[in-house]
Amino acid sequence: YDAKALKNIITGYDFFHEGRKIRQGGGVGVLVSKEISAESEMCQLVRSSVKFVDEQFENVIVRIPGCVTNANNIKKDLLIVAIYRQPNSQNLSTFINNLEHLLKVIDKPSNELIIAGDMNLDLLKHENHLQTSQYLDIMTNHGLIPRIVRPTRIKNMSATLIDHIFSRDNSMTLVSGILDVELSGNSG
Repeated sequence: YDAKALKNIITGYDFFHEGRKIRQGGGVGVLVSKEISAESEMCQLVRSSVKFVDEQFENVIVRIPGCVTNANNIKKDLLIVAIYRQPNSQNLSTFINNLEHLLKVIDKPSNELIIAGDMNLDLLKHENHLQTSQYLDIMTNHGLIPRIVRPTRIKNMSATLIDHIFSRDNSMTLVSGILDVELSGNSG
């Protein structure tokens, strides 16, 4: 992919993207309004410790400095993390280990976190699926709670919650929701 072409993919936004190395397509990205001061350098600082693993733990981290203020008027950096995990059972342990390592690196008192992505772990099955339960435990142990709690993928005979957004429960106002749009015809 051409990084310079992707940088301005939507007018008025910067696109921070990390692409796959082993084959074309895929990867993860975050769009940030040009009206917000964003620093893509954070991606590289974390990248030295937390690796992008093609099709197992694809991630990009964007740091927006000093934009979150708590009740004591102390500014914090906002870290927006986009993650993708390909839907297969062979990569679950790699995904969970990398996620735990990522959170140890970025979960600091000076940061607020938003973690979003297509994890391909159905949160609706957290009581019956060990790895989903482990994943949810890791997130909640870091004070992160799911902001989407209803199915995000609905087909004729099934509904799953595999697209996740997590953030801390704090005094900041946060509204989340699901856009109900048919993208691929009647078959889902």
